[in-house]
Amino acid sequence: VVEWGNRITTINMCAHYALGFLVVTKSSLNAMGRPLMGTIQGFADVAIRIGVVMLGTKYFGFWGVAFGDGATWMIGAIIFIPMLIIEYRKIYKQYGFKML
Repeated sequence: VVEWGNRITTINMCAHYALGFLVVTKSSLNAMGRPLMGTIQGFADVAIRIGVVMLGTKYFGFWGVAFGDGATWMIGAIIFIPMLIIEYRKIYKQYGFKML
């Protein structure tokens, strides 16, 4: 059991960059007055987590669970990038700045 926990912890440590990206961008959008984006991302995170664990355990067993958190964070970050760019463009157009 300890060896399995060690494997899960090692795999999760590799995915903390994606989690950091999600936390920073959600917090910055909330601070800029866009709290709905964080809520949408939260619901997407739960849906992705359920899907990853269900499919992961079906096809990969223990390894599906071990990669569950990391895969959820990485898929969430990939989905959140276009949403973030769209919101930043709206904000910059609203205040007259040029970006992207």
